[in-house]
Amino acid sequence: MRDGQSAQPRAARILLNAPIGVEMDDGSRVMATLLDLSSSGFRVRSEELLHVGERVTLRMDGEEPMDGEIKWVTGFVAGGVFLIAPGPLG
Repeated sequence: MRDGQSAQPRAARILLNAPIGVEMDDGSRVMATLLDLSSSGFRVRSEELLHVGERVTLRMDGEEPMDGEIKWVTGFVAGGVFLIAPGPLG
């Protein structure tokens, strides 16, 4: 933290282990596991490598699609931010 800056609290996260489809901008899809979710972002473990900066749409059965952007990748686990905050799940 730099002088004059305050720490921003992280949004509360919901731990999950839910199957999810991840659709890339080019229309290709990969299956993944949604590991956690917050009002601002998500963490997934995918069957294929995702890439920083990639725009994705998360699709869960019974839920509205959620658009996001991948911000970090470690192996097959990736984290991203939502482009528009999702509504309540369920």
